[in-house]
Amino acid sequence: AEYMGNPLTSKVMPKDFREFSNRPESYSDFKGRTNSVDPNLSPNVTVRTEIQRKHLAIMAATNFACGFLSFFTAPLTTCQVSLQLSVLAHKNKYGDEREEAARKEIAKIPKEITVQDRRKYELLVKSGMTGTNKPFRAPIYNSYKEVIQALANQGLLGFYKGNFIGLLHQFFNSWLKYSIVLGTVGFAAPLTTEQPGLVKAFTVFASCTLSDILAHPLMTAQSRFILQNRLPNFSLYRSLLHFFRKHMKRPFESFKGWQGHLPKNILMSFGFIGIAGASPADNYVLGSLLSMTFGYPLTTVIRRLQCQVDLPGMLPLRYGSWWHAFRLILTEEGIRGLYRGYFASLIVTLATSLTMIHASSEAEVRFE
Repeated sequence: AEYMGNPLTSKVMPKDFREFSNRPESYSDFKGRTNSVDPNLSPNVTVRTEIQRKHLAIMAATNFACGFLSFFTAPLTTCQVSLQLSVLAHKNKYGDEREEAARKEIAKIPKEITVQDRRKYELLVKSGMTGTNKPFRAPIYNSYKEVIQALANQGLLGFYKGNFIGLLHQFFNSWLKYSIVLGTVGFAAPLTTEQPGLVKAFTVFASCTLSDILAHPLMTAQSRFILQNRLPNFSLYRSLLHFFRKHMKRPFESFKGWQGHLPKNILMSFGFIGIAGASPADNYVLGSLLSMTFGYPLTTVIRRLQCQVDLPGMLPLRYGSWWHAFRLILTEEGIRGLYRGYFASLIVTLATSLTMIHASSEAEVRFE
């Protein structure tokens, strides 16, 4: 339902078509018409066009509503991704913890501050880093409080890092899902043909996984923009165009971690089973929360793989495949490491689901 652009898909089908499909004698007529020369033709071309127009109108309305909502949810998303990309095992990689403890002891002894120490301190202040984090290194946060403090040091726009790219990713991904699932770009057969339920489910799953992979570069850009320090003297990327130009010689750089979408979508699919007797809206909200919860560990894995690169401010190489990353995070940081930033994502998912339901309902009323 989410991939069609309308959480309440039971309302998408026009009344006359529902009545046609519910009549006992209609199945034979429907079956005969779907066995035409062109399998993409529906029983009624006018009805099919009307359904597609309605889907597009609802998808546009929900995307616009989610874009407006992002002004309020973007800071939560930034905090969530920042915690996902905080690799606790990197704390002692450079000996910063021991260095910090030694500095506190040495500070007790009166001595003259050298010019080099003063420059390091000034650079640290200008970068806005907190705790033992250093400029030009991927920051490590232990709590939401540390994240908020560090983002505040980067100015108000620090809370909106990667928001525009995240919206582009969301819009492009939803359009791909809609286009592929309905067969308008030829990747999948339309679901109006007679197919077993399992085949339909697999078609939707494969189509949605394909759209996630095609939109993966935008997700990579969003992750890296959130991870980097946005202050001019410390940022790695200036714009989305600069991101793609920087990696033009390595085109697969933006596809790092794409293999994780397959297991992620398998886990997320269990969230949309639904509860018998519940309304479509309730099932959609519950399904959104459950699918996000089931797929969250793999989302953490994907984001860390995306930001592994030998560049200032990014994550140093630590993980191999998505399976190696999953096992290593679980071993070093436990289940909490896989769910870092989860509560911020929970609030965003709940707000987005409710907004999509309201926007789709309003769009249907206006479309009628």
